[in-house]
Amino acid sequence: MADVQLMGLLNATLQAATLLFIAALGELITEKSGILNLGVEGMISIGAVTGFMTAIHTENLFLSIIVGVLSASIFSSIHAFVTVILKQDQTVSGLILTILGLALSSLLGKKYVGKKLMVKIESISDVTE
Repeated sequence: MADVQLMGLLNATLQAATLLFIAALGELITEKSGILNLGVEGMISIGAVTGFMTAIHTENLFLSIIVGVLSASIFSSIHAFVTVILKQDQTVSGLILTILGLALSSLLGKKYVGKKLMVKIESISDVTE
């Protein structure tokens, strides 16, 4: 019985940690290139909310991933425009994008609180069996 609980805990940990790992890896690459991007959290929030909204309305996971990536890319392009073209401070631009992204995702996602996604997403145990 303890093995089943341990496997459930490991499964949940891997699912939650994967997103954080991907974000940290992206931030590490940008830091190595000399860019300070403090707006990663806002970009992830916007991508997640727009992807979820698309999945609710279309029930198409592929389209929701594309919409999430595109919306986060738009936020990333705003950061690039402000810092490279307008030559503004990277720290300020990143913090503004974080605050704006979290506020916008909260505003957009408020009406979706409690809604269930009808598309089934395979868990790790379903894929390995």
